[in-house]
Amino acid sequence: MSWVQLTENRQRVLWGIPPHTEIVHPRIVSGRMLVPEDDHAIVLNYKTAVDKGLQVGDEIRFDLRDEETVWTVVGLFRTARSDYDNYVPFETLSRETANLNRGSNVRVVGADHDPESQRQLMQALSDAFTAHNIDTSYRETSSERREDRRGGFDIALYLLLAMAFLATVVGGLGMMSTISVNVLERRREIGVMRATGAMSPLIAIIFVVESVLLGVLSWLFAVPLSVPLARLLSDVIGEELIYTSLQFTYSMSGMMLWLAIVIVLSALSSLVPALQATRVSLREALAYE
Repeated sequence: MSWVQLTENRQRVLWGIPPHTEIVHPRIVSGRMLVPEDDHAIVLNYKTAVDKGLQVGDEIRFDLRDEETVWTVVGLFRTARSDYDNYVPFETLSRETANLNRGSNVRVVGADHDPESQRQLMQALSDAFTAHNIDTSYRETSSERREDRRGGFDIALYLLLAMAFLATVVGGLGMMSTISVNVLERRREIGVMRATGAMSPLIAIIFVVESVLLGVLSWLFAVPLSVPLARLLSDVIGEELIYTSLQFTYSMSGMMLWLAIVIVLSALSSLVPALQATRVSLREALAYE
């Protein structure tokens, strides 16, 4: 694999990949991937294509070794790496840069993909390069790259969790206020229930159940709205952090966890008002106007 860094208004990188590669699998969104018959063909980064107003079948010009070369766009792809990368045939790029049969980048796929196996494979490759007097400028495993990129997502994740926590606290206080007002307005009803033999635990359970039902109803209204809003948030975070939309999948387990949190929070928020309801005496309840 070979690469050339281009500078126009901003940097661009051409990666020359060999035919029938099993390592490079970009997410094609339009057109196709390179085939062995291609010559001056390029699979262009989708963001670059949008910025330049290019589509499949258009031509794009780059300066290589102070000479203008013309490439035909055969496909567009999205990447989670950057908006710099573009793919062209290895032989064509080698010929244009006068580096026939010479590569500058090696990618290796091992049998095992856990971090420790990748580290051992990297060490074995490094030892082999050193034994053959081959200097390397940069080494990275996919696990290391994944951890490096996860840092940006962790910041966004912690921010969203903090916002969710604050929303939970505000929602719990709102539910507590609602049930407290409900208890206050239903003092006479509580007195009637006491007069007919209702015990304090039963009265408390009534208000707890009402609170839980209110929470479940709010969950039912919120779930349909969460799908488009979550997709929008996913697209915004992807575009800001890795310059491309994330592959969106709605979490059913997250939805059910959300329901469980709503039920528990609703029940806990109603405990204080429910206990207040059990302390209302029959005389106070019947005298309430």
